[in-house]
Amino acid sequence: MSNVFALVDCNCFYVSCERVFNPCLRGRPVVVLSNNDGCIVACSHEAKAVGMQRGAPVFKYRDSIRRYNVAVCSSNYPLYADMSRRVMDCLAQFTPDLEIYSIDEAFLLCPPHVPADEYARRIQQTVSRWTGIPVSIGVGPTKTLAKFANETAKKHPVHKGVLDCSTLPDIDAMFAVFPAADVWGIGRQLARMLARYGIHTALQLKNMPDVWVKKTMGSAGLFTVLELRGKPCIALDTLEHVKKAILTSRSFGKPVVCFDALKEALIAYTSSAVQKLRCNKSLASCITVFAADGKYNAANQYKSHFTMALPAPSSYTPDFIRCVSSGTRHIFKDGIRFKRAGVVLTGIVPEDIFQLDMFSTIQETPERRALMRVLDTINYRWGNDAVAFAKTAKPQPWQMRQMYLSARYTTNWDQIPVVSV
Repeated sequence: MSNVFALVDCNCFYVSCERVFNPCLRGRPVVVLSNNDGCIVACSHEAKAVGMQRGAPVFKYRDSIRRYNVAVCSSNYPLYADMSRRVMDCLAQFTPDLEIYSIDEAFLLCPPHVPADEYARRIQQTVSRWTGIPVSIGVGPTKTLAKFANETAKKHPVHKGVLDCSTLPDIDAMFAVFPAADVWGIGRQLARMLARYGIHTALQLKNMPDVWVKKTMGSAGLFTVLELRGKPCIALDTLEHVKKAILTSRSFGKPVVCFDALKEALIAYTSSAVQKLRCNKSLASCITVFAADGKYNAANQYKSHFTMALPAPSSYTPDFIRCVSSGTRHIFKDGIRFKRAGVVLTGIVPEDIFQLDMFSTIQETPERRALMRVLDTINYRWGNDAVAFAKTAKPQPWQMRQMYLSARYTTNWDQIPVVSV
Protein backbone atom coordinates (compact mmCIF):
# COMPACT_ATOMS: atom_id res chain seq x y z
CA MET A 1 0.00 0.00 0.00
CA SER A 2 1.38 3.41 -0.98
CA ASN A 3 2.07 6.07 1.64
CA VAL A 4 -0.31 8.91 2.43
CA PHE A 5 1.39 12.12 3.54
CA ALA A 6 -0.03 14.83 5.76
CA LEU A 7 1.40 18.33 6.19
CA VAL A 8 0.51 20.02 9.46
CA ASP A 9 0.97 23.79 9.36
CA CYS A 10 0.34 26.14 12.29
CA ASN A 11 -1.89 29.07 11.29
CA CYS A 12 -0.28 32.51 11.72
CA PHE A 13 2.09 30.80 14.14
CA TYR A 14 3.73 33.80 15.85
CA VAL A 15 0.36 35.53 16.24
CA SER A 16 -1.26 32.32 17.50
CA CYS A 17 1.45 31.94 20.16
CA GLU A 18 0.70 35.46 21.42
CA ARG A 19 -3.03 34.73 21.47
CA VAL A 20 -2.69 31.54 23.53
CA PHE A 21 -1.72 33.53 26.62
CA ASN A 22 -3.54 36.76 25.76
CA PRO A 23 -7.12 35.92 24.70
CA CYS A 24 -7.88 39.63 24.29
CA LEU A 25 -5.96 39.45 20.99
CA ARG A 26 -8.38 36.96 19.46
CA GLY A 27 -10.47 38.45 16.69
CA ARG A 28 -8.35 41.60 16.74
CA PRO A 29 -5.76 42.68 14.13
CA VAL A 30 -2.31 41.61 15.37
CA VAL A 31 1.17 42.05 13.90
CA VAL A 32 4.50 40.69 15.14
CA LEU A 33 7.64 42.72 14.46
CA SER A 34 11.19 41.78 13.52
CA ASN A 35 14.34 42.46 15.53
CA ASN A 36 14.44 46.02 16.86
CA ASP A 37 10.73 46.36 16.06
CA GLY A 38 11.56 47.33 12.48
CA CYS A 39 9.42 45.33 10.04
CA ILE A 40 6.32 43.17 10.19
CA VAL A 41 7.16 39.46 10.16
CA ALA A 42 3.70 38.05 10.90
CA CYS A 43 0.13 39.27 10.41
CA SER A 44 -3.17 37.91 11.62
CA HIS A 45 -5.94 37.48 9.07
CA GLU A 46 -7.62 40.56 10.53
CA ALA A 47 -4.46 42.62 10.03
CA LYS A 48 -4.18 41.48 6.41
CA ALA A 49 -7.82 42.45 5.88
CA VAL A 50 -7.05 46.08 6.77
CA GLY A 51 -4.13 46.21 4.33
CA MET A 52 -1.10 45.34 6.47
CA GLN A 53 1.56 43.25 4.75
CA ARG A 54 4.35 41.05 5.98
CA GLY A 55 7.85 42.39 5.31
CA ALA A 56 6.81 46.06 5.29
CA PRO A 57 8.31 48.61 7.74
CA VAL A 58 5.93 49.12 10.62
CA PHE A 59 6.22 52.93 10.51
CA LYS A 60 4.28 52.92 7.24
CA TYR A 61 1.22 51.67 9.11
CA ARG A 62 1.16 54.08 12.05
CA ASP A 63 -2.18 55.53 10.98
CA SER A 64 -3.69 52.09 10.33
CA ILE A 65 -2.51 50.84 13.71
CA ARG A 66 -4.37 53.65 15.44
CA ARG A 67 -7.43 53.53 13.19
CA TYR A 68 -8.01 49.79 13.42
CA ASN A 69 -6.70 49.26 16.97
CA VAL A 70 -4.00 46.88 15.77
CA ALA A 71 -2.12 45.04 18.50
CA VAL A 72 1.66 45.23 18.00
CA CYS A 73 3.99 42.58 19.46
CA SER A 74 7.76 42.34 19.48
CA SER A 75 9.22 38.99 18.42
CA ASN A 76 9.30 36.63 21.41
CA TYR A 77 11.46 33.83 19.97
CA PRO A 78 11.92 31.83 23.21
CA LEU A 79 8.11 31.59 23.49
CA TYR A 80 7.68 30.63 19.83
CA ALA A 81 10.40 27.96 20.00
CA ASP A 82 8.87 26.40 23.11
CA MET A 83 5.36 26.41 21.63
CA SER A 84 6.77 24.80 18.48
CA ARG A 85 8.30 22.05 20.59
CA ARG A 86 4.95 21.44 22.25
CA VAL A 87 3.17 21.17 18.91
CA MET A 88 5.78 18.73 17.56
CA ASP A 89 5.62 16.65 20.74
CA CYS A 90 1.86 16.47 20.26
CA LEU A 91 2.26 15.28 16.66
CA ALA A 92 4.78 12.65 17.78
CA GLN A 93 2.01 11.06 19.86
CA PHE A 94 0.25 10.11 16.63
CA THR A 95 3.13 8.60 14.65
CA PRO A 96 6.89 8.03 14.81
CA ASP A 97 7.07 8.85 11.09
CA LEU A 98 7.45 12.59 11.59
CA GLU A 99 9.59 15.11 9.70
CA ILE A 100 9.87 18.52 11.36
CA TYR A 101 10.12 20.77 8.32
CA SER A 102 10.22 24.18 10.01
CA ILE A 103 9.28 25.88 13.28
CA ASP A 104 5.59 25.67 12.36
CA GLU A 105 5.36 22.83 9.81
CA ALA A 106 5.76 19.06 9.89
CA PHE A 107 5.17 16.19 7.50
CA LEU A 108 3.92 12.85 8.77
CA LEU A 109 2.63 9.56 7.40
CA CYS A 110 -1.01 8.65 7.87
CA PRO A 111 -1.50 5.06 9.10
CA PRO A 112 -3.03 2.58 6.66
CA HIS A 113 -6.61 1.37 7.08
CA VAL A 114 -7.60 4.65 8.77
CA PRO A 115 -9.55 7.30 6.83
CA ALA A 116 -7.04 10.11 6.25
CA ASP A 117 -9.64 12.86 6.67
CA GLU A 118 -10.77 11.48 10.02
CA TYR A 119 -7.17 11.05 11.15
CA ALA A 120 -6.30 14.63 10.19
CA ARG A 121 -9.35 16.02 12.00
CA ARG A 122 -8.30 14.18 15.15
CA ILE A 123 -4.81 15.66 14.92
CA GLN A 124 -6.22 19.16 14.38
CA GLN A 125 -8.49 18.89 17.41
CA THR A 126 -5.79 17.41 19.65
CA VAL A 127 -3.18 20.04 18.81
CA SER A 128 -5.71 22.80 19.44
CA ARG A 129 -6.81 21.29 22.75
CA TRP A 130 -3.30 20.52 24.04
CA THR A 131 -1.47 23.64 22.89
CA GLY A 132 -4.07 26.22 21.85
CA ILE A 133 -2.45 26.55 18.41
CA PRO A 134 -4.80 26.25 15.38
CA VAL A 135 -3.44 24.15 12.52
CA SER A 136 -4.33 23.40 8.92
CA ILE A 137 -3.66 19.94 7.49
CA GLY A 138 -3.26 18.88 3.88
CA VAL A 139 -3.30 15.20 2.89
CA GLY A 140 -2.07 13.65 -0.35
CA PRO A 141 -0.20 10.71 -1.91
CA THR A 142 2.94 12.89 -2.24
CA LYS A 143 4.53 15.61 -0.11
CA THR A 144 3.98 18.18 -2.88
CA LEU A 145 0.26 17.35 -3.09
CA ALA A 146 -0.01 17.45 0.71
CA LYS A 147 1.50 20.94 0.63
CA PHE A 148 -0.94 21.95 -2.12
CA ALA A 149 -3.87 20.58 -0.11
CA ASN A 150 -2.69 22.48 2.95
CA GLU A 151 -2.49 25.80 1.06
CA THR A 152 -5.95 25.19 -0.39
CA ALA A 153 -7.42 24.31 3.03
CA LYS A 154 -6.12 27.58 4.47
CA LYS A 155 -7.49 29.69 1.62
CA HIS A 156 -10.99 28.19 1.52
CA PRO A 157 -12.91 28.19 4.84
CA VAL A 158 -15.32 25.55 3.51
CA HIS A 159 -12.65 22.91 4.23
CA LYS A 160 -12.40 23.97 7.90
CA GLY A 161 -8.63 23.63 7.85
CA VAL A 162 -8.39 20.06 6.55
CA LEU A 163 -8.30 18.82 2.95
CA ASP A 164 -7.56 15.39 1.50
CA CYS A 165 -6.59 15.52 -2.19
CA SER A 166 -8.28 12.19 -2.82
CA THR A 167 -11.68 13.72 -2.01
CA LEU A 168 -11.43 16.38 -4.71
CA PRO A 169 -13.72 15.60 -7.68
CA ASP A 170 -11.46 17.44 -10.16
CA ILE A 171 -8.02 18.34 -8.85
CA ASP A 172 -6.95 19.68 -12.26
CA ALA A 173 -9.61 22.38 -12.00
CA MET A 174 -7.95 23.57 -8.80
CA PHE A 175 -4.49 23.31 -10.36
CA ALA A 176 -5.74 25.58 -13.15
CA VAL A 177 -6.18 28.47 -10.68
CA PHE A 178 -3.24 27.62 -8.40
CA PRO A 179 -0.15 29.76 -9.20
CA ALA A 180 2.92 27.82 -10.27
CA ALA A 181 4.97 30.10 -8.01
CA ASP A 182 3.09 28.69 -4.98
CA VAL A 183 3.92 25.05 -5.77
CA TRP A 184 6.21 23.57 -3.12
CA GLY A 185 9.75 23.48 -4.50
CA ILE A 186 9.24 26.32 -6.99
CA GLY A 187 11.18 29.31 -5.70
CA ARG A 188 10.99 32.93 -6.79
CA GLN A 189 13.76 32.66 -9.35
CA LEU A 190 12.38 29.45 -10.89
CA ALA A 191 8.89 30.98 -11.02
CA ARG A 192 10.22 33.91 -13.06
CA MET A 193 11.87 31.49 -15.44
CA LEU A 194 8.64 29.51 -15.86
CA ALA A 195 6.72 32.73 -16.52
CA ARG A 196 9.04 33.48 -19.44
CA TYR A 197 7.89 30.19 -20.97
CA GLY A 198 4.23 31.07 -20.37
CA ILE A 199 3.81 28.68 -17.42
CA HIS A 200 1.78 30.45 -14.75
CA THR A 201 -0.36 27.73 -13.13
CA ALA A 202 0.24 24.38 -11.46
CA LEU A 203 -1.80 22.67 -14.20
CA GLN A 204 0.45 24.05 -16.94
CA LEU A 205 3.51 22.90 -15.03
CA LYS A 206 2.05 19.44 -14.42
CA ASN A 207 1.37 18.93 -18.15
CA MET A 208 4.87 19.87 -19.36
CA PRO A 209 6.88 17.03 -20.98
CA ASP A 210 9.35 15.26 -18.72
CA VAL A 211 12.28 15.84 -21.08
CA TRP A 212 11.66 19.60 -21.13
CA VAL A 213 11.24 19.74 -17.35
CA LYS A 214 14.48 17.89 -16.62
CA LYS A 215 16.44 19.91 -19.15
CA THR A 216 15.06 23.24 -17.94
CA MET A 217 14.50 22.66 -14.22
CA GLY A 218 16.85 19.80 -13.39
CA SER A 219 16.14 16.61 -11.48
CA ALA A 220 14.62 18.45 -8.51
CA GLY A 221 12.14 20.18 -10.84
CA LEU A 222 11.23 16.86 -12.43
CA PHE A 223 10.54 15.37 -9.00
CA THR A 224 8.19 18.27 -8.25
CA VAL A 225 6.26 17.74 -11.50
CA LEU A 226 6.02 13.98 -10.96
CA GLU A 227 4.73 14.58 -7.45
CA LEU A 228 2.06 16.91 -8.84
CA ARG A 229 0.96 13.91 -10.93
CA GLY A 230 0.71 11.77 -7.80
CA LYS A 231 4.00 9.85 -8.12
CA PRO A 232 5.98 9.92 -4.84
CA CYS A 233 9.59 11.06 -5.40
CA ILE A 234 10.44 12.85 -2.14
CA ALA A 235 10.57 10.56 0.87
CA LEU A 236 9.86 11.48 4.46
CA ASP A 237 13.10 12.56 6.16
CA THR A 238 12.96 11.57 9.83
CA LEU A 239 16.73 11.70 10.48
CA GLU A 240 18.31 14.42 12.58
CA HIS A 241 20.98 16.13 10.50
CA VAL A 242 24.04 17.89 11.84
CA LYS A 243 23.84 21.56 10.93
CA LYS A 244 26.55 22.84 8.60
CA ALA A 245 26.62 26.26 10.29
CA ILE A 246 25.09 28.12 13.23
CA LEU A 247 24.50 31.85 12.86
CA THR A 248 23.64 34.32 15.61
CA SER A 249 23.37 37.95 14.58
CA ARG A 250 21.41 41.01 15.65
CA SER A 251 20.87 44.62 14.76
CA PHE A 252 21.79 46.88 17.65
CA GLY A 253 19.20 48.91 19.51
CA LYS A 254 21.59 51.88 19.34
CA PRO A 255 24.69 52.33 17.16
CA VAL A 256 27.86 50.98 18.76
CA VAL A 257 30.95 53.20 18.50
CA CYS A 258 33.37 51.81 21.09
CA PHE A 259 35.47 48.66 21.03
CA ASP A 260 34.36 47.29 24.41
CA ALA A 261 30.67 47.49 23.54
CA LEU A 262 31.20 45.70 20.22
CA LYS A 263 33.22 42.98 21.94
CA GLU A 264 30.56 42.52 24.62
CA ALA A 265 27.88 42.14 21.96
CA LEU A 266 29.91 39.60 20.01
CA ILE A 267 30.64 37.64 23.19
CA ALA A 268 26.92 37.53 23.98
CA TYR A 269 26.13 36.29 20.46
CA THR A 270 28.92 33.73 20.71
CA SER A 271 27.56 32.38 23.99
CA SER A 272 24.15 31.98 22.38
CA ALA A 273 25.56 30.26 19.28
CA VAL A 274 27.69 27.82 21.28
CA GLN A 275 24.70 26.99 23.47
CA LYS A 276 22.78 26.07 20.30
CA LEU A 277 25.78 23.98 19.29
CA ARG A 278 25.57 21.99 22.52
CA CYS A 279 21.81 21.58 22.15
CA ASN A 280 22.50 19.95 18.78
CA LYS A 281 25.09 17.67 20.44
CA SER A 282 27.78 19.01 18.15
CA LEU A 283 31.24 20.58 18.17
CA ALA A 284 32.64 23.35 15.96
CA SER A 285 36.18 24.08 14.87
CA CYS A 286 35.82 27.49 13.22
CA ILE A 287 34.21 30.83 14.11
CA THR A 288 33.67 33.94 12.00
CA VAL A 289 32.84 37.32 13.54
CA PHE A 290 31.44 40.16 11.44
CA ALA A 291 30.10 43.67 11.88
CA ALA A 292 28.76 46.46 9.67
CA ASP A 293 27.39 49.96 9.90
CA GLY A 294 23.80 50.83 9.02
CA LYS A 295 24.43 52.13 5.51
CA TYR A 296 22.74 50.27 2.67
CA ASN A 297 24.74 51.90 -0.11
CA ALA A 298 27.45 49.35 -0.94
CA ALA A 299 29.84 52.09 -2.01
CA ASN A 300 29.75 53.78 1.41
CA GLN A 301 29.05 50.82 3.66
CA TYR A 302 31.66 49.58 6.10
CA LYS A 303 31.58 45.87 6.82
CA SER A 304 34.31 43.56 7.99
CA HIS A 305 34.74 39.97 9.09
CA PHE A 306 37.45 37.77 10.54
CA THR A 307 37.65 33.97 10.66
CA MET A 308 39.56 31.91 13.22
CA ALA A 309 40.13 28.16 13.43
CA LEU A 310 40.29 26.33 16.75
CA PRO A 311 43.04 23.73 17.27
CA ALA A 312 40.34 21.08 17.76
CA PRO A 313 36.52 20.89 17.61
CA SER A 314 34.94 22.27 20.77
CA SER A 315 31.67 23.24 22.43
CA TYR A 316 33.36 24.96 25.37
CA THR A 317 32.24 28.59 25.34
CA PRO A 318 35.50 30.12 26.71
CA ASP A 319 37.41 28.64 23.75
CA PHE A 320 35.26 30.67 21.35
CA ILE A 321 35.25 33.79 23.52
CA ARG A 322 39.05 33.92 23.37
CA CYS A 323 38.81 33.82 19.57
CA VAL A 324 36.17 36.56 19.53
CA SER A 325 38.24 38.83 21.78
CA SER A 326 41.07 38.55 19.26
CA GLY A 327 38.85 38.81 16.19
CA THR A 328 37.08 41.96 17.35
CA ARG A 329 40.37 43.86 17.15
CA HIS A 330 40.58 43.05 13.44
CA ILE A 331 37.07 44.24 12.54
CA PHE A 332 36.72 47.29 14.79
CA LYS A 333 37.47 50.70 13.30
CA ASP A 334 37.34 54.07 15.04
CA GLY A 335 34.65 56.44 13.80
CA ILE A 336 32.33 53.69 12.53
CA ARG A 337 28.81 53.55 13.95
CA PHE A 338 28.23 49.82 13.97
CA LYS A 339 24.60 48.87 13.52
CA ARG A 340 24.73 45.09 13.35
CA ALA A 341 27.10 42.24 14.12
CA GLY A 342 27.14 38.49 14.52
CA VAL A 343 29.04 35.23 14.65
CA VAL A 344 28.98 32.08 12.51
CA LEU A 345 30.13 28.67 13.73
CA THR A 346 31.32 26.24 11.06
CA GLY A 347 33.32 23.05 10.85
CA ILE A 348 30.51 21.37 12.79
CA VAL A 349 30.75 17.67 13.66
CA PRO A 350 28.83 15.35 16.03
CA GLU A 351 30.17 15.49 19.57
CA ASP A 352 30.75 11.72 19.64
CA ILE A 353 32.49 11.48 16.23
CA PHE A 354 35.40 13.86 15.65
CA GLN A 355 39.10 13.81 14.88
CA LEU A 356 41.45 14.19 17.84
CA ASP A 357 44.67 16.19 17.63
CA MET A 358 47.44 14.74 19.76
CA PHE A 359 49.36 18.04 19.71
CA SER A 360 46.44 20.31 20.63
CA THR A 361 46.18 21.92 24.05
CA ILE A 362 42.39 22.09 23.60
CA GLN A 363 40.54 18.82 24.02
CA GLU A 364 36.97 18.04 24.98
CA THR A 365 37.17 16.57 28.49
CA PRO A 366 34.45 15.32 30.86
CA GLU A 367 35.19 18.25 33.18
CA ARG A 368 34.67 20.85 30.43
CA ARG A 369 31.45 19.23 29.28
CA ALA A 370 30.18 18.97 32.86
CA LEU A 371 30.82 22.68 33.43
CA MET A 372 28.90 23.64 30.28
CA ARG A 373 26.09 21.27 31.26
CA VAL A 374 25.76 23.02 34.62
CA LEU A 375 25.76 26.42 32.88
CA ASP A 376 23.01 25.34 30.44
CA THR A 377 20.94 23.78 33.22
CA ILE A 378 21.02 26.96 35.31
CA ASN A 379 20.08 29.15 32.34
CA TYR A 380 17.30 26.77 31.31
CA ARG A 381 15.97 26.71 34.87
CA TRP A 382 16.25 30.43 35.63
CA GLY A 383 16.14 32.03 32.20
CA ASN A 384 18.73 32.94 29.59
CA ASP A 385 21.73 34.87 30.90
CA ALA A 386 21.08 33.94 34.52
CA VAL A 387 24.76 33.01 34.32
CA ALA A 388 26.63 34.82 31.56
CA PHE A 389 30.11 35.82 30.40
CA ALA A 390 31.62 39.32 30.44
CA LYS A 391 28.68 40.98 32.19
CA THR A 392 26.45 40.42 29.18
CA ALA A 393 23.49 39.60 31.43
CA LYS A 394 23.00 43.26 32.34
CA PRO A 395 21.04 45.56 30.00
CA GLN A 396 23.39 47.05 27.44
CA PRO A 397 22.80 49.91 24.97
CA TRP A 398 23.43 47.55 22.05
CA GLN A 399 20.63 45.16 23.02
CA MET A 400 17.62 44.98 20.73
CA ARG A 401 14.66 47.29 21.03
CA GLN A 402 11.63 45.24 22.09
CA MET A 403 9.09 47.81 23.18
CA TYR A 404 6.12 45.47 22.77
CA LEU A 405 7.57 42.22 24.13
CA SER A 406 5.16 39.82 25.75
CA ALA A 407 6.12 37.67 28.73
CA ARG A 408 8.05 34.43 28.30
CA TYR A 409 5.14 32.49 29.70
CA THR A 410 6.63 29.01 29.28
CA THR A 411 10.39 29.57 29.61
CA ASN A 412 10.81 31.93 32.57
CA TRP A 413 9.61 31.10 36.07
CA ASP A 414 9.12 34.76 36.94
CA GLN A 415 6.75 35.25 34.00
CA ILE A 416 4.46 32.25 34.37
CA PRO A 417 0.82 33.38 34.09
CA VAL A 418 -0.97 33.81 37.41
CA VAL A 419 -4.62 32.81 37.65
CA SER A 420 -6.74 34.70 40.18
CA VAL A 421 -9.72 32.84 41.65
